[in-house]
Amino acid sequence: MTEHELDKLLQEYGGAVRAVCRAILPGHPQDAEEAEADTFYKLWRGAGLPAGPAHRRRLVVLTARQCAIDRYRALLRRGETLPLDDRDDAELAVALESTLESRELIAQIMALPPPDGELFLRRYLYGETAAQLGAAFDMPAATVRTRLHRARLALQKLLKEV
Repeated sequence: MTEHELDKLLQEYGGAVRAVCRAILPGHPQDAEEAEADTFYKLWRGAGLPAGPAHRRRLVVLTARQCAIDRYRALLRRGETLPLDDRDDAELAVALESTLESRELIAQIMALPPPDGELFLRRYLYGETAAQLGAAFDMPAATVRTRLHRARLALQKLLKEV
């Protein structure tokens, strides 16, 4: 990847990368910035980006999540705590990170009744809060949390059967 391509990538996906890193590392802006830098470094040094914009965006977001989760784990090892909405949500996001690329898991998530599948992906892939999702789906944040809880239980049941 050339420097010009990297600049274009920064312009196109800088906001999305920043949002993902800050969502996973709230209260730790310096670590979020480091995760952003790590993301673009990995992409720059990588084998190349997919041609399609949807696939490219997915790769960029997943790389950002991986870098932010690596920083999150480093914070946990140092004994620092994160001011997250719900500790279980953060732990589930870290656990899902390794299996989210699986087409079968994504198919199971999207098989959840609407809008639960989309709520689940936006919460755990993009790191949106229950309040943000509530505003986007015109429902109270408490309803979003309840739906996410039920979706987690359903997915846990499905994953245990597999």
